[in-house]
Amino acid sequence: MRIWLLGLVVGLVTLALPVLPVLSFAVHGGIAAAGCLLLLSRRLLAISGLLLGFAWGAYSNTAVLDARLPQCVTGSDRQLVVEILDDPQPIANPSASTASVRFRALVLDAAPVQILKGPQSVCRIVKGTQLRLAWYRSPPLQRGQRWTVSARVKPPWGYQNPGGFDFERWLLSERLQGTGYVLEGSLLELAKPSAQGSFRARLRDALSAGHLAAGGVLYALVSGDGSRLSAEQWQRFRATGTIHLMVVSGLHVGLVAGLGYLLGGWLVRAVPPLLLWLPARRAGALGGMVVAGCFVVFTGSGVPGVRALCMSCMAFLAVMCGRRIRISDTLLVALATVLLFDPVVVHQKGFWLSFCAVTVLVAFFAGRHQRGVAWHGLWSTQLALCIGLTPMLAALHGQIPVVGVLANMLAVPVMSVVVIPLVLISAVLLVPTPELAGFGFYLADGAMRWLLQLLGILAGFPTLNIVALPWFAAVALASAMLLLLGASWRNQVLLWLLWLCWWLPRDVGLIEGEFRVTALDVGQGSSILVDTSNHRLLFDAGPSYPSGFDLGAAVVVPSIAATGARRLDVMVLSHSDLDHHGGAQSVLDAVPVARVFKSVPDPGSERCRAGVSWIWDGVTFRFLSPSVGLPARSDNDGSCVLEINNARERALLPGDISAVVERKLLREANAVRLLFAPHHGSNTSSSNAFVRILNPDVVFVSAGKDNRYNHPHEAVVRRYRTIDADLHITGEDGALIWESRRPLVVQRYRIDRGAYWTSGR
Repeated sequence: MRIWLLGLVVGLVTLALPVLPVLSFAVHGGIAAAGCLLLLSRRLLAISGLLLGFAWGAYSNTAVLDARLPQCVTGSDRQLVVEILDDPQPIANPSASTASVRFRALVLDAAPVQILKGPQSVCRIVKGTQLRLAWYRSPPLQRGQRWTVSARVKPPWGYQNPGGFDFERWLLSERLQGTGYVLEGSLLELAKPSAQGSFRARLRDALSAGHLAAGGVLYALVSGDGSRLSAEQWQRFRATGTIHLMVVSGLHVGLVAGLGYLLGGWLVRAVPPLLLWLPARRAGALGGMVVAGCFVVFTGSGVPGVRALCMSCMAFLAVMCGRRIRISDTLLVALATVLLFDPVVVHQKGFWLSFCAVTVLVAFFAGRHQRGVAWHGLWSTQLALCIGLTPMLAALHGQIPVVGVLANMLAVPVMSVVVIPLVLISAVLLVPTPELAGFGFYLADGAMRWLLQLLGILAGFPTLNIVALPWFAAVALASAMLLLLGASWRNQVLLWLLWLCWWLPRDVGLIEGEFRVTALDVGQGSSILVDTSNHRLLFDAGPSYPSGFDLGAAVVVPSIAATGARRLDVMVLSHSDLDHHGGAQSVLDAVPVARVFKSVPDPGSERCRAGVSWIWDGVTFRFLSPSVGLPARSDNDGSCVLEINNARERALLPGDISAVVERKLLREANAVRLLFAPHHGSNTSSSNAFVRILNPDVVFVSAGKDNRYNHPHEAVVRRYRTIDADLHITGEDGALIWESRRPLVVQRYRIDRGAYWTSGR
């Protein structure tokens, strides 16, 4: 059975690989039938499990992908009847006078819309579709309410770059078929009263009445809802690698299961006649399962909580049956159970981190037992987790907290011994004795405030930005397991060298005299990476928004780490518009930058001006504008214009210049192979003369999909099409990659490198 389960798990997790095709339903059925026949042969148990696992996983992934919203819904307002499925999460929006929230909604009814083009005459949103909706300046919303709303929705679509968060994959993992925002709505039905909702409301009121500084953290520990945590608190947890302690995780479920075990044993001992029917150990095991199960259901725990519940239940069942069970078997059964119930969880980062963390601990304690060495406490455990999980963090998040081991050494005892037990016991006492519960919350808040202050100090230490290749991370993880299991000293040197492979930077693969230009997909903004064989330049750093969302941190920094050396020799900020320099500070904070050029004088930077040039690895970089002593008519016209030339191929990065500056550049202009359309393809730029004289073979437009400015303008597109230029838009094609050694070839990240879950392939 063990070998069959292992094959089943392997078959299911292979769906996490982006290169695997999503098979049709007929093929799934054929594979499943073949797998059932193979079950008759014990020799083929692993193969049958693998085939069945892959068939079930492929079918589940395909079902979610096929249910995505059709493209025809984009750009029109839809009348929907929806039910709110979760607690609305607040959105930071300083410009709004009232609350703005985001929530998951289930479509109960949707009016079809007649369309005049496309393969179908009617565009429908199917009943049962789940959407992620935002409502700006919303009325009070609650889980379970039903609303009639006018909403603007669209199919899943996100930034596609060499590094950064894959939003479309996250939507798949959450079984969400589209996104959008509500324009207006009217309430149809109030939320139905429930014990869970009533208790959460009572808990919120109790924490608010106590005026607790860490009340949002305490609420999250009990309810699993982190919406009441401040942005500063989230940042502290991320920067110190302790975020897993602040939401319902395996640690919380394990503690609850332990409390349930003690409670069940105490109850039967308090009534001695019950011991004749139910021994204390069995009563404790039953209590542990019931209490842990209720806690997981109440909090709506994710993968870590479900994993801990499965493992706890197996351990308690073994106690009830009087049998011993290996921890590795409980881990395998828990893994198979989670994957069978929801195969798309293979796309969740929490799934990988949770199970890898437990596997690391199993290997660590097994190695200690084999060597006969006593457990040396929390320090050695955290060090083992650091060795095992660092490669996984580098592959999944691209960020590694330097102080993660120290922060967890301090935070884990405080949370597991003081804060979590106090909060859980106080939550249980909230209904019968509110005063005693309030005192418990007060004590937990004091400990939590002390811990937050300590984490605030540790959060000031730097974070490593490293994006490891998945294969390197897998090799490093395997090496870590062998090290923790107790490899001989002769093999440890080799294993440590293999473990360090996750640290290796990506090879740019360029020879002397060649250069590469990568236009990152940053929506309605601009960010361009230029590589030579030994140097890197960043032209613009992407936009930032009033909500605090920053493409510099979300896209540019991870892409720098994922594509080569984790440093910049030069950063050019073409001008002061937020869509070009909004992410600059995030880049400067995360990546070493030798020189910075700006269009206006600024302390700590140099001013770009016509004539400034330098040579890297046989490639010449030269500013063509702005000219010294000639004031620009606008900030856009003062943009830095950079030419890149290796004596064979030329690329031009013109910022947001208008036709006025274009005419000045034409006095010394030569034909270029690659041109970035000025000002995102606006009709104020790309004049006929500019387009015809430069005569580019390849044109990149840095513009967001379906942006409100309608960039690139239709007239501009026609001008480039007239000269037979190969035109690409970052918002449509994802990051665009061009190399001087293959000047007519463009790699489109969404189309050429996108995974099977990526829209628009």
